[in-house]
Amino acid sequence: MLPQGSRCNSWRLGTDAPLQLEGAQVTTPAFNELRANPAARAALWQQICEHEHDFYPQHDRSPAAWQIEQRAHAFPWSEKTFFGNQGERYLNLKLTADDRMAAFAITQVVLDEATLFNIAVDPDFQRRGLGRMLLEHLIDELEKRGVVTLWLEVRASNAAAIALYESLGFNEATIRRNYYPTAQGHEDAIIMALPISM
Repeated sequence: MLPQGSRCNSWRLGTDAPLQLEGAQVTTPAFNELRANPAARAALWQQICEHEHDFYPQHDRSPAAWQIEQRAHAFPWSEKTFFGNQGERYLNLKLTADDRMAAFAITQVVLDEATLFNIAVDPDFQRRGLGRMLLEHLIDELEKRGVVTLWLEVRASNAAAIALYESLGFNEATIRRNYYPTAQGHEDAIIMALPISM
């Protein structure tokens, strides 16, 4: 069940005042329906406002995000790499619940293509649909910016993540052999792509 009693804030890097709505339990319709129906998207955001969600500044060396990176991944990025993935070419998002940072996404945008480099949900908040919520928000923002394709890579063994991405419309593009480190050696990375807008 989703956390109760939070408010929902959404704003674009300091340009707009927070949007505050009353909350309700989330029910998520098919993502293609959301993309095609602005009213459905608006209704979903009305529902998910049990959470506070917002962009975090691209220059922000957020210790909370760094802690989630270390807690959520078996092989986390180095601190240098993590804080190096910020700047004008990045759309970096966070989702906050119960007054805590619960998830983040790091995405690089170059012209009409974007690459999701990193997404993580704090283990304390996993299995509540927050990863899907964050991805849906990210895709919506990329569509507004005219991005045509969103790319990502995922461990071949991460069946839950692959199923989530496929449910959002991602398709397998290719495979990078022996890309990710594991305790036993290496495993393949599956490269996936989502057509967003034409």
